[in-house]
Amino acid sequence: MMAGASERDVLDAFLRSDEFSVRQCRLKQNAEGKTEIASYFVHIPKTAGMSVKRWIARGAEATGGRLFPGAFMEDLFNFEDARSYSHFAGHFGGFLAPYLRRPIRSATLLRDPVQRVISHHAHGARDPNLPLHAIIKGRSLEHVINDSSARGYLENFQAKFLAALDFGRYLLPHEIHDISWPKNDHDLLHAAEQNLEAIDVIGVLEDVDTFLDRLAVAWKLPRIDDLGVENSGYNRPLRELAPEVADRLREMNAIDYILYDRARSLPGRALARKSS
Repeated sequence: MMAGASERDVLDAFLRSDEFSVRQCRLKQNAEGKTEIASYFVHIPKTAGMSVKRWIARGAEATGGRLFPGAFMEDLFNFEDARSYSHFAGHFGGFLAPYLRRPIRSATLLRDPVQRVISHHAHGARDPNLPLHAIIKGRSLEHVINDSSARGYLENFQAKFLAALDFGRYLLPHEIHDISWPKNDHDLLHAAEQNLEAIDVIGVLEDVDTFLDRLAVAWKLPRIDDLGVENSGYNRPLRELAPEVADRLREMNAIDYILYDRARSLPGRALARKSS
């Protein structure tokens, strides 16, 4: 780093080193000698991910599996037995598969982009532990919508999160709000679409029951009807936004809406994909 390398470059060098591969990443084998597949819920912030994580934990426990308790990349290094878990749900980006060195089957939820922004703003405003809090504390969406320092979560956040699943361009947790790649909307959409296509089970929050049905089949989990509510707080209703602010947010999230509409148009996808 003193020579000019970024944190991402240094971490990438560790991951690709022979020592890491030989000493840290031996494949876990099951009784039949086959590589065990890990299940990974890609948690895009403010898409009911904590509730889904709780649902997965209950299902995994009922089928003899275990959900990894951490949610971030650094958590993988804080648990000596991290590779022994069967299910993961969190913000691991494209880092999880190369870290585990075993195949993964993945799932994710998208949300109406403007509703997601409203929820993200409310969460950042009320939680002083979040880096976002310092930027938006005491400020409404109307006040931050043109603030360049806040555009990370305001503009096409889901697309940027999906683009970051490319291991070659994965992000450290604190970088997602200040992303510098992709450089333009065309590249962002292309990268996000490619990574969305690679996910086995896709759903939208507004039809979470269908998503859970797909997930139960694909991951062979019991269908637990009660999703429950986790990490939820008051969010300002969309109707309270000035029409020009809502329209501006829709404009800023044009790529997110392309991805969201695509996710909504995939009925039965999980039943036909490789995960089944």
